[in-house]
Amino acid sequence: MSPCAFFTNNKPFDQTVTCTGVEGLAGEPDVVYTTRSVTVLANGVPGTPDTGYIFFGRESQSDPLLYQNVGMSCQLAPGISINDTYVGFYLNDDDSAPAP
Repeated sequence: MSPCAFFTNNKPFDQTVTCTGVEGLAGEPDVVYTTRSVTVLANGVPGTPDTGYIFFGRESQSDPLLYQNVGMSCQLAPGISINDTYVGFYLNDDDSAPAP
């Protein structure tokens, strides 16, 4: 599973949002922490997959993304709002099929 969020910036200048994605259980040896930043455009321009959007997907084709426990924390400046959040996942119920 992979958490993600879209942001909107209501200030008259672009701002940066930084988020940390957590995949796995706290205290477990295989927990994965990934930090990402994105520029959120000024004046209420909604987030898109190119701006104002953070997605924590698999790092490479060999990463199976089989984490069942995911979370995300973000540092938001005044004027930044979260538009939408969701958790995506890959599903492969055929062991003989190649991973996406």
